[in-house]
Amino acid sequence: MDRVGLRQIGVFAALGAVIWFAVTLLLRFFVVQEITDGPWRLALYGLGVPSGALVMWVFHLAGARKGQMFTAIAIGTMVAVILDGLAIGWARGIYGSDPSRVTDAAGVILWGAGIGMLMALWLDLRKTRRPTLDARRLD
Repeated sequence: MDRVGLRQIGVFAALGAVIWFAVTLLLRFFVVQEITDGPWRLALYGLGVPSGALVMWVFHLAGARKGQMFTAIAIGTMVAVILDGLAIGWARGIYGSDPSRVTDAAGVILWGAGIGMLMALWLDLRKTRRPTLDARRLD
């Protein structure tokens, strides 16, 4: 996987923050409308795959080249997870007032982060034609 420069790190980190904020607002809407139970929960989790593809497209437009997608998504995800941890710890109301619904929203964000990273890893491994995670070959 290719290295990224400092400017790219800044761009990918900023994108992570912007995407986290947008997803947080969307999830707050779903939590307030109480659309996080039953089939709605399945639908929210199901949106992780097309959302992951959309996020990778945005990162590609922002300059992630062949072999850099996993690193780019990991940088954005790192920032999003930090922001989500701070929000859940000190601004829980950002997702709503019901603690169980806050947990629902946090679960969706964690699921989406994991799916996005998995998709980016798959894309990089496919594009670099190295179908192995052998540490000696990742340099």
